[in-house]
Amino acid sequence: MRILLINQNPIVSKLAGLSAQKSGYEIVEEVAVDEAEGGGFDVLFIDDARLEGTAPEELKRKTGVRKTCLIYADEENRVEGFDYYIKKPFLPTEMVDLMNEIEDDLSMPSMEEEESVEEAVETEPEGPMEEGTMGEESASEPASEEEKEEPSEEEDFDALLQELEESPAEEPTEPQPEAAEEDLDALMASLEEEETPEEGEAEEAPAEEESGGEMTGEEELDLDALLEEVENVE
Repeated sequence: MRILLINQNPIVSKLAGLSAQKSGYEIVEEVAVDEAEGGGFDVLFIDDARLEGTAPEELKRKTGVRKTCLIYADEENRVEGFDYYIKKPFLPTEMVDLMNEIEDDLSMPSMEEEESVEEAVETEPEGPMEEGTMGEESASEPASEEEKEEPSEEEDFDALLQELEESPAEEPTEPQPEAAEEDLDALMASLEEEETPEEGEAEEAPAEEESGGEMTGEEELDLDALLEEVENVE
């Protein structure tokens, strides 16, 4: 971690130098912000006597640091807006602890940095698709459509089978022996009834013929009278 110290107080210079050396940090001391050279600093420590009304955000912009710390003597000189504060007089151990805390905070990404990284990932344009990949996807599309159609046909077939199972099965109609015999008897009876009048008529016909061949007594008397008249005429 590189530290920029803006200060003219010799006691502060000595304590800050010893603390940075003990923690293994590099420290550069200047009397004014404009005199800072080299850049690349991580944190700025500034004594309240050298603040000269410059706002903390302006100090960050000029020095390019990520964190700022104000070294102040009393509450009247404590300016709001700095990331860290340490009050004079302080012990070297207090300065060491503060420097280590700042380093830990710098090693962890801030919420703003995490959000900016997430936004960059979301807005990152997708690379052009390779022709081979596009061809494989286009070739796989018809297959996926056929696969979508097959389940529908299977569902229709299953529904048809279910309807057939639910509908009562039609038993084949086989002629019952008893019903067939009854029908046959009824048919024979109807035929006999039709033949019976014909036989009666046939019996009446010969009777009529017989009656027609034999002459009754009255017809014989008429014939004798007719013969007698014929003889008289002669």
